[in-house]
Amino acid sequence: MSRNLQTINFMFGALLFGALVLATAPAQAFFIEPYAGYESGEFDPNGAPSFDVAGVSYGLRLGFDFLGFRLGAEYGAGAVKGEFLGVDEKFEPVDVGLYAGYEFPILVKVWTVYAPNTKAGITEGGVESPNDLEEGTTMKVGVAYSGFLFDIGIEKITRKYKKLGTTHSGGHTYDLNTMGAFLMFSFP
Repeated sequence: MSRNLQTINFMFGALLFGALVLATAPAQAFFIEPYAGYESGEFDPNGAPSFDVAGVSYGLRLGFDFLGFRLGAEYGAGAVKGEFLGVDEKFEPVDVGLYAGYEFPILVKVWTVYAPNTKAGITEGGVESPNDLEEGTTMKVGVAYSGFLFDIGIEKITRKYKKLGTTHSGGHTYDLNTMGAFLMFSFP
């Protein structure tokens, strides 16, 4: 008789564990979030006058969402343009980093992204430069309203590069600081 009681207890425990796992499953989700937008700001080259830049950005976030907390990875790219001493300059930053955020129950989400090793291609006067901005870091902080089929957000983006081609900056940085406005589509 005690053998049957043990079997019943085991079955009840397994059933209870399965119910708990199924009950928390909706709170856990894998998400895919493509985004596109416009960013504008300033490029501050090492030892030269700064100038305004503006352009498009796009990217993709992949990750895991649990009880509002979001962790994952982000790939971001784009092209910002400006004019420096009469020459058209175009920068094409590429950022791959770690994403962390939180989605509040009131339809607002906040996030930050840290990309530890970024670079940006440069086009000067319509000619692709052999020197890229390298050894950079990117930090992004954003907030979005998520009450529609898509999210509308703003993001502060700070990019710092230590190297232009093969030339180290000697402790100075090439800074690309922008603000962006984005539309994001989240697919849980």
